[in-house]
Amino acid sequence: MNPKSTASQYTPVRITTIKAERTVTFPVYIHFKEQYLEYIKPSTAIDKEKYKKLRKQKITKFYILSEDEVKYQDFLDSFLEEALSNPNTSIEEKSEIVTGQAETAIDKMGADPGNENNFNMTRKA
Repeated sequence: MNPKSTASQYTPVRITTIKAERTVTFPVYIHFKEQYLEYIKPSTAIDKEKYKKLRKQKITKFYILSEDEVKYQDFLDSFLEEALSNPNTSIEEKSEIVTGQAETAIDKMGADPGNENNFNMTRKA
């Protein structure tokens, strides 16, 4: 965490869009006591138990650096394509993934409707 960081440097994303045991290519943060703490390092994944614990605690959002939004979108596209084409992924899990991606897109579009990336994200959702 950068002690001089500001909220505008971070973009909220739904926790349901970053699944346990799925490697991310960007740092993922949680917001705790007015600070952004790195929770998942690039090239690593969150383990199932930590993920379950966060969900049980009703944590609904992770945060990414605003500069990593393109990496996040690439991650989502890959994740969505993989999940939808995998016959072993349950309908419930597919629905949760699509819903999480759509909710994130709508949140981002509402926060900054003039942003082309946000518009493109809603089109994909």
